[in-house]
Amino acid sequence: MSRTVSIALLFISGTVLAQSSDTITTESATVQSVDCDDAAKGGYSNPVDSPNVPSRDRFKDYLKDIYSPAFLMESTVATIRNHARQDPEQWGGGSIGLKKRLGHAFTRRFVERSIEHSVAAALGEIRGYQRSNEKRFWPRARHAILSTFLTPRVNGGRSIAYSRLAGTVGSFFIANTWYPTGTNGKSDALRRSGTSLGADVGVNVLMEFWPDIRRKISKKRLLSRDNKSR
Repeated sequence: MSRTVSIALLFISGTVLAQSSDTITTESATVQSVDCDDAAKGGYSNPVDSPNVPSRDRFKDYLKDIYSPAFLMESTVATIRNHARQDPEQWGGGSIGLKKRLGHAFTRRFVERSIEHSVAAALGEIRGYQRSNEKRFWPRARHAILSTFLTPRVNGGRSIAYSRLAGTVGSFFIANTWYPTGTNGKSDALRRSGTSLGADVGVNVLMEFWPDIRRKISKKRLLSRDNKSR
């Protein structure tokens, strides 16, 4: 059942993304006309300079995403977390339980990305996190949190991140088709969706501050090497 749903979603996503590819050139031209000051007001850098602006072929963007290291890492971390928590309990432990949770994590993430890219293509949303231009901590933290629920658009401005919400909530409701009885209700899907969005907030905060943290770590290492060489 889950495989059939996933294949159907891939087909639908491919159709939507392929159809949207013809309009990307127009969208990109619109992005070029966005004023940098207007973009900065939303806490974003110039959308033209952002690597998250969709290319002319959204389907290639979609394939690149599902074969990316981030996709692998997110699915692996979810598998380890759920296996450690024995969630769901009916899948048991050991290698058998690990296999089931691994298959669930990758399939669920695949469904999520399929929905997310399709909705983003249809609504002209720009996927991916964009760091703030702010220098102060709290404005940057606020930006990271809000970016979980708001997204820039190719024609300028920001709106609710319908693609992220649809992908997260939709994928967990679809995942109910293969979750064990007793753990596949509407409330279970909503609870898991909330947990996933909460994790996304944490990931965005990490992405916002990680370059600064990395620079500090590198600086400490260089100082430590210099002290040892003396």
